[in-house]
Amino acid sequence: MDGHKIVVTASIDEGQLSRLRERCEVVTLGWGTTGELLGETELREALKGAEVLIVGYERVSDSVIAASESLRLIACSRSNPVNVDVESASLRGIPLIFTPGRNANSAAEFTFGLILAEVRHIARAHHSLVAGRYLGPPATEFRGASEKDDVVWTLDGESPYKRFRGCELAERVLGLVGLGNIGVR
Repeated sequence: MDGHKIVVTASIDEGQLSRLRERCEVVTLGWGTTGELLGETELREALKGAEVLIVGYERVSDSVIAASESLRLIACSRSNPVNVDVESASLRGIPLIFTPGRNANSAAEFTFGLILAEVRHIARAHHSLVAGRYLGPPATEFRGASEKDDVVWTLDGESPYKRFRGCELAERVLGLVGLGNIGVR
């Protein structure tokens, strides 16, 4: 260990933390360890003598940066360091690195999930099912039910078939606005 102190409040894989521990003193606390955000006083205390802060969600304000005289680098594990006072770090010559596009795959997959859910009325149908709208009172026991206990859907009126049928996406065109980190995926 060469004496450098790193404070980590971000969620980081244990294998990566082990690599850091081979070379530095690593202090893990805050959101990444407990799921609870550190307050400014706790963060200032933890950063005494630290040269590197790897932060997830804690607020790194001007007062935190000003009190951290040894700080040489702030690494934010978010795609946009909205929780870090960028101007304060810049004025003190502390580089700030972050991870643009970090969650682009997740956001792209979630977007496709929303598209499918909307086109196929998945959320509305689920809500109606759970609320018992078409089944009578919500059932708590399904074992032993016969086929005649099933709901027969008609094609008239407020039929769930008519309400939730949706449309198929096969051979349709989907347009995307923007081709940033998420749109490209």
